Amino acid sequence: MKRSGSVTVLFLLMLTAVIAVGAVAVDYAMMESARTDLRIASDLCSRAAVVKYIDTGSLSAARTQAKELAQVNQLFGRNVLLADADIVPGNSASQTNGKYVFTANAQPYNSFRVDARFASDSLNNSLPLLFSSVHHRQTIDLAQTSTSTETNLDVVLVLDRSGSMAFDLTGTDWS
Repeated sequence: MKRSGSVTVLFLLMLTAVIAVGAVAVDYAMMESARTDLRIASDLCSRAAVVKYIDTGSLSAARTQAKELAQVNQLFGRNVLLADADIVPGNSASQTNGKYVFTANAQPYNSFRVDARFASDSLNNSLPLLFSSVHHRQTIDLAQTSTSTETNLDVVLVLDRSGSMAFDLTGTDWS
């Protein structure tokens, strides 16, 4: 019995599987890179909106600043576009556990939430995948939400040059 070429058939089958797994891995890496870039853009835009609002007190100026910075950030050569509805002012209040809770459109404004999306129902269309024929999916939808809050802290610095505050009421002498 002659078995010439049987390894070649097995090799070709395995090569096809390796190429398919590689294609899925490349698309997954591209998707994660896009998600990270979108997170960076949404973080930057929400922070810029808060800073602009604190400086000017104008919601329209804050939204304009966020939109301009979004367009500067690109995701695979495509500008990130934000609608007015994607930039939501509100108030974030500190809870007893140290976390902040955002309430949309609550005044006084000290926070902005930015919803950056690449989806069919947003200004940015879905992102195309490189190897869509391998996993039968043409595009991927991505969404990232970021909230930035401006908090006011009161800091008091007391300098006791005379040393009169070095004693407490117990009568113990501290030097």
